[in-house]
Amino acid sequence: MSTRAGSRAKASKKAPEKETPDATPTTPESAPSSNRGVKRSASSTPKSEGQADPVTPARPVKKSRTAKAPKTPTQTAEAKAEKEKLAQEKAEKAAQKAAAAAEKKAEREKAAAKKQEEREKVAAKKQKEKEKVAAKKQKEKQWKEDWKTWVSDNDADDARFTSDPDADETLTQTNCKTLYNLTPDELKTLAHDEAYNSHNIKTPSKLFKRDEVERLAFRKYAILSGAKHDDEDELLKQGKAAFAAKYGNIGEDR
Repeated sequence: MSTRAGSRAKASKKAPEKETPDATPTTPESAPSSNRGVKRSASSTPKSEGQADPVTPARPVKKSRTAKAPKTPTQTAEAKAEKEKLAQEKAEKAAQKAAAAAEKKAEREKAAAKKQEEREKVAAKKQKEKEKVAAKKQKEKQWKEDWKTWVSDNDADDARFTSDPDADETLTQTNCKTLYNLTPDELKTLAHDEAYNSHNIKTPSKLFKRDEVERLAFRKYAILSGAKHDDEDELLKQGKAAFAAKYGNIGEDR
């Protein structure tokens, strides 16, 4: 209890008030100067009557190192003429260069056109030869059909003749194939005779007159070569030439 009472007594005591010092009056001597550190200009100093203002001398103008003397009219004209001359020479060189380039281009185009023309000629020639070969094959095919038609239309219907060994020169069917390249079907358009066949006694050998066999061979090769067969003599003449051109001498072994 005594402790609490003592603390209350201390709290009830008031702290003494602090005294504020009296403000001391400032005097002009003690006050700081507001112009301290400021440099006075010459103009602020009083001038005597009749004294002139000081003049600052002007700095001399430095001459530029690149400055050139003005050109005379003659020099200007000469410079202009020189410039025009250089421009003209440049234009002429450019024109010459362009002309040379155009000439080279024209030469290249001419060479290319020539090569293209040659290629087209070669291609056209090959195409023409190809068409020619195809047309020839087509004609030969048609001529073979014409010959087959003639053989079919001129069947001798197994006509017979009696050969005279002293007067008639005959050829066997095998000789006709060997000497004139005639097949058995083609030989059916001729009359024939029969003779003893030593190779096969049951089948007699067929004999044909040589002149008729030769005429048949000439007719065959005339038709196969596309010869016109309206004139008999002309037809056989052309056939003989075609046969000789293909096989050489007539009547020899093929």
